[in-house]
Amino acid sequence: MGPLVNENAVNDFSKAIEMKNKKQTAPSFIEIIHEKGEMVYSTNSGESCVLSSVELSVYDYILGVQYVMKVAPHTLTQQNINNFSEALDWFLKNNAKAYKILLSSLDNYMDGKKVDK
Repeated sequence: MGPLVNENAVNDFSKAIEMKNKKQTAPSFIEIIHEKGEMVYSTNSGESCVLSSVELSVYDYILGVQYVMKVAPHTLTQQNINNFSEALDWFLKNNAKAYKILLSSLDNYMDGKKVDK
């Protein structure tokens, strides 16, 4: 029995992610950039999408701020809110398909407060 994974598809995927990473620059407030991209699944729909390392880093930032909004919203500053909004805008601009799958429920909304866009 042959391999279950198509090696050509894996290589094509890796090359595509590498090329995408070279073209993307994260917002300046993103301090940690993942070494590799990966597949991410929506907790709402179960749909998946592949994110580059830069996209994954911005996505992790967005999820981190979203978590703080839920557990300790009083600790957020206006700069945190502005960065959150900028991260959402960046993600929409750089990968609209993944944004729709993963983040569209956050669009213009932050824990009951509108985010200026």
